[in-house]
Amino acid sequence: MKITRSLLRRLISEEVANFSGPTGESSGLVFIPGFKYVVTALAPNGTEPDYIGAEVLPDGPWRAAWEEGNMVLAATELKNLGVTHIGGNEGDQAAEALGLQDTAIVPIDQWSKIPF
Repeated sequence: MKITRSLLRRLISEEVANFSGPTGESSGLVFIPGFKYVVTALAPNGTEPDYIGAEVLPDGPWRAAWEEGNMVLAATELKNLGVTHIGGNEGDQAAEALGLQDTAIVPIDQWSKIPF
């Protein structure tokens, strides 16, 4: 099944609206860069991605910015798609750089401020 940008936005909006973490607040959507770029809900513990139901993120302006190393623009474009956190190796490295412990993800606003 091919996922269009509008369908992805709708699915993301629905998932974010339906997902509630342990505090009762919307926990968000995690972007995981790698061989394939995927998005997935944040796990109930709020410190790692919940890989069940992960979807491949279609290419868009975020991808060009990411590959050019313009992480501020990439973060802006990803936030426009509903992404709230960065995970995977990027999330691990960012958490370490920010001194965050016991987490595999970083809020996208904090991640975009790290000098690369």
